[in-house]
Amino acid sequence: MLIVRNLVVSIVFFLMTGSFANATTDWQSQITVEKVQGLADGGFIIYAPTGTDSNCPDNGRLFYLRNGQNGQTSDGIKTALSIVLLAFTTSKTITFSYNGASTSCYVSSVVINP
Repeated sequence: MLIVRNLVVSIVFFLMTGSFANATTDWQSQITVEKVQGLADGGFIIYAPTGTDSNCPDNGRLFYLRNGQNGQTSDGIKTALSIVLLAFTTSKTITFSYNGASTSCYVSSVVINP
């Protein structure tokens, strides 16, 4: 049953991210969340291990979620924040899609890994 649930979640995740996809969508998987920083505008920053993507700020470790960037909405940011905080507090890894061509590395979707 767990395998079926994970497969369904993966398919739904793939279909959801396809609607926000652009020519520069990159993926990172099995990423450990080192820190989470809230921003005044309601967005947040995921701190990944140094060198995760050399195009991203702070030696390739900062990934931003902001309203209106890379398909994000304010509700989407809240959902993503809950997923990221759950991963952080339970030592789970995450997989996420983001705009790797942007130096702000705006994230469009996040999934917690089993």
